[in-house]
Amino acid sequence: MTSSAALPTPTGPYLASVSVRHTAVKLLQAADDHMQQELTDGQNAFGSSVFATWFDSVGQDNNYEDVFVKVNNMFNASDEPQSVSAWRDDATQAQDDIGSWGTDALNAAGSGGTMPSADTVDADLATVEKDVQAVGAGK
Repeated sequence: MTSSAALPTPTGPYLASVSVRHTAVKLLQAADDHMQQELTDGQNAFGSSVFATWFDSVGQDNNYEDVFVKVNNMFNASDEPQSVSAWRDDATQAQDDIGSWGTDALNAAGSGGTMPSADTVDADLATVEKDVQAVGAGK
């Protein structure tokens, strides 16, 4: 994942301090990493006796929602980058698609099929990563 060491100065109306944006990026990045790890864990568990346990845990995972609340509370109405809300929307889609991938994988495993593609989730996670970069830039 990307480093948040050198955050650019925002050019738009959203002027949250660098330290606030840096902290927000760290929190959002950790949530992104968590979602990526969820997918990796599911792929590694595919076809094994622990896949059903993984599947159940994904359905109960609200980590990204908790992170959004924390990050959202770091800003006020005048300095919150629009990308914070975009991140929430895109992270919701990514988490939903991880669950959909899990359903497809559960069905495939039950019928002796092969592991389904995770291309949709990979694309979702790439979008979420762009949102994190935009938060860092104050956009």
